[in-house]
Amino acid sequence: MQIDQARNQAQQEQRRYDREMAAYQEQKEALEKAARKERGMKQLEMGLRMLSGQPFSRALNDVGTGAPLTPPTPPMTNQTIRLPSGKIINCSTSGTVTNCF
Repeated sequence: MQIDQARNQAQQEQRRYDREMAAYQEQKEALEKAARKERGMKQLEMGLRMLSGQPFSRALNDVGTGAPLTPPTPPMTNQTIRLPSGKIINCSTSGTVTNCF
């Protein structure tokens, strides 16, 4: 009789363990799925930031912070200026800096 009780108790313990293990596996899969989703969203945000013109290093630092997208820097412009004396000067402007040579 004691052997039967021990066998029944062992079976109950095994079923309880199996239930707990199944719950653990479900939790683990849910956490892994959430981590994959979060990683995918960060990659998407990184790509969108870079497509909007944000430099890679800035985009990498801003991912996940909720920082607004910075406006793209204006392109460098080149100008050729002819002075009244006929001399030609070439100037390039980047942002607020203009260099002439």
